[in-house]
Amino acid sequence: MFVYWALFLVPAMASAVPARLDSQSRRIMLFVAGLALSAIIGLRYEVGRDWNNYVSVFDRVVAEPFWALFLQEEPAYGLLAWTSERLGLGIYGANFACAAVLVYGLMSFCWRQPSPWRTLAFAMPVLVIGIGMSGMRQATAIGFLMLAMNAFTDGRLRGFIFWVLLAVPFHQTAAAFLPLAWFMRSRIALLPVIVAGGIFVLLGIFVLKDSVNYYTESYLKQSPEANGALPRVALNVLAAVTFLVFRKEWTRRYSEGTLFTLLAFAAVPMAAAVFMAPVAADRMSMYLIPFQIAVFSRLPEFVRTPAMKFATATAILVLYALTLGIWLSFSKVAQSNWLPYQSILWG
Repeated sequence: MFVYWALFLVPAMASAVPARLDSQSRRIMLFVAGLALSAIIGLRYEVGRDWNNYVSVFDRVVAEPFWALFLQEEPAYGLLAWTSERLGLGIYGANFACAAVLVYGLMSFCWRQPSPWRTLAFAMPVLVIGIGMSGMRQATAIGFLMLAMNAFTDGRLRGFIFWVLLAVPFHQTAAAFLPLAWFMRSRIALLPVIVAGGIFVLLGIFVLKDSVNYYTESYLKQSPEANGALPRVALNVLAAVTFLVFRKEWTRRYSEGTLFTLLAFAAVPMAAAVFMAPVAADRMSMYLIPFQIAVFSRLPEFVRTPAMKFATATAILVLYALTLGIWLSFSKVAQSNWLPYQSILWG
């Protein structure tokens, strides 16, 4: 468990340090931290629920001719695996590349928040450990989508579409973000936002499943208990409600108001969808984790006194610590697939 707790506690403690680094020192620190995190995720060995599935996928695609890789539904990971095998890097080269995309997107997203280290700490239990160390394809898609969210906030329409289109070959459900581009050039209104939220959920859960048998079999026939879908969706819904309470003030202070309003209205239907199509709702809710961690990271900024700011930030850190601790200690899935942490770096 040491590695997992270190991933959470190091940025959590760093968020309490008031010292500020100069730009050069900051770049060096970010590079070292990003490289270390990419190695921990990408060079793990037999860690994650999907480890054996990815080994099977890797063995299958590396035996394919190059042209056949483009005929797959989601060819990007296959292309990485095929290339990595030819370079003599095996599955670890492909996994490290995916981890680097996730980490780069995460770092870029976190460092736009008022408290980057706090946001990074919040990302560790679910996004980095839970998703990044298991579902590499969706984790990579999330990395690209965090860059797309940054482009949306900056009003860069082409950039937003570019990053979303890079995410889709890793996981088709990322295409659910494309309709959000319409709101980059339009005034936001309540009804279109609700419609966009519904499109996000329906496109991911019902439309794409018809073209991907794997999703139909794996996502729609499992129970919430099997994957812990309910608590993960609940965190997103809690973040959505929190944001909507402070929406007016949030929009006045920050430029992400439009994007986060859209994501908040996409998160709310997940509360119902998780009971009808639990694993599909869970997979779609993973795309909302960046929204979740950003909302909770900024929540202390809306509290008036320094003491209350500290208490709010501490309470949220405790919430995520409990999430990580309970999962590692009581989840049979975690104990059989994440413990102990193993890496090719130390045998």
